[in-house]
Amino acid sequence: MVKRKLIRIDEEKCTGCGRCLPPCGDYSFSFIGAALTIINGKAKLIHDKYCNNLWTCIRECPQEAISIEERDAEEISLIIREASIANP
Repeated sequence: MVKRKLIRIDEEKCTGCGRCLPPCGDYSFSFIGAALTIINGKAKLIHDKYCNNLWTCIRECPQEAISIEERDAEEISLIIREASIANP
């Protein structure tokens, strides 16, 4: 584990509009998939390893419910290596 800057979603502010989803899917690692989804009417980060740190979702959120925080997560280079092995 390493310290990484990742998104944090404030569930009280999130309205579940889904505007954060398309930019995430467009720019995430294509062999992994989008990092965000809507669950029970709120945006959710599926797993830290899916976030590519471009933070395009932040610009799209009209409620300003998405911010950046630093926390322990998997190292990006390991994620890319694992995905390329799993999806040759």
